Amino acid sequence: MRLGTLGCRTKGSALSGAGTMFNGWGGGGTAPSAAGRAFPPQRPRGGGGGGTAPFGGRSVLPAEKTQEWWVADRTIDLLEAYSGEPFMICASFFGPHFPYAVPRPYDGYYDPRRVDRPQNFDEDFAGKPSVQQKEQLRWNASHLTWPDWQRVIAHYWGYCTFIDDQIGRILERLERLELAEDTVVIFSADHGDMLGNHRLFNKGLHMYEETHHVPLIIRWPGAAEPGSVCDRFVNLVDLMPSILELGKAEVPDSVDGRSLIPLLSGDTPRDWPDDIFCEFHGYESTLCSIRMVRTDSWKYVYNPASEDELYDLRSDPGELRNVAGRPGFKHVLTRMKARLVAWLERTHDSIAEEDSWKGSSYDLFLSRRER
Repeated sequence: MRLGTLGCRTKGSALSGAGTMFNGWGGGGTAPSAAGRAFPPQRPRGGGGGGTAPFGGRSVLPAEKTQEWWVADRTIDLLEAYSGEPFMICASFFGPHFPYAVPRPYDGYYDPRRVDRPQNFDEDFAGKPSVQQKEQLRWNASHLTWPDWQRVIAHYWGYCTFIDDQIGRILERLERLELAEDTVVIFSADHGDMLGNHRLFNKGLHMYEETHHVPLIIRWPGAAEPGSVCDRFVNLVDLMPSILELGKAEVPDSVDGRSLIPLLSGDTPRDWPDDIFCEFHGYESTLCSIRMVRTDSWKYVYNPASEDELYDLRSDPGELRNVAGRPGFKHVLTRMKARLVAWLERTHDSIAEEDSWKGSSYDLFLSRRER
């Protein structure tokens, strides 16, 4: 059994077997300097819109000199080198992370005028944490018009298509080497991108679907039914125990994830969870602790330093209306808080800790002393 992992937007991953390390910014390892972001800070060439959106444009590098092309080449080299024995290869592409520097001809594949405007572009942030508006300032994005975002998104789509073609090169080589039927291929990403939804950019101090609901595609010949879709909640931390089980290695009891092998085999365990949790602790220059629990119908976001959020995902899939403070939804809020607290306690999150002097954790629950 062989494992091939294709992970977008993940930096600092290892190509196991050869022991080669490469960084998505081209800043280390054996990747040639031409494979990194070898273009100066630039405003996109051409494009429409009345504002300035310096997030995307044509790369100054030809496709063959980009990090993504280099990763595909090195992955193909490793496939040829290790085709006669078990292997695991991680192909980690920089894109489609911003800046969306897209090589010809992919930068012109999509007409910006044909990019549909999402409903939640008209976000007014009413009743929401003010830090989300400050996030606009951080990226200098609040003034951007919809035509600006259309151009950015068109470049993003071109970037995705370019990476799709690089993945295609890898899969074609798998076929040519007669390895495709004996290799598990996993495709995922570490986060999404707001791309103007809620008038926000990149990822940040929020828990919206655009950044947290990421793709996961797994091909397992002879086991997983081709074209089948599983609607169960899974998490990126589930990949590690899944890969260990596929490789017939022991899964440590201490891991947070759960193997996806039963789901891939079409045998969903009866105790598979009907909710999913996320946590955020800030990034780069900003510390900001956020927790989230999501079910099929509801999403509750706990913000210790600001307003909590509750979204009815059935009637408000764009997450525009925060109903956490409305009396009519108090029963839902109570149930979602209970789910979150139970998870915090299971994972030993310090937010849920109780001691001799601390009261409730910023209105998340009542401490024993208060009860």
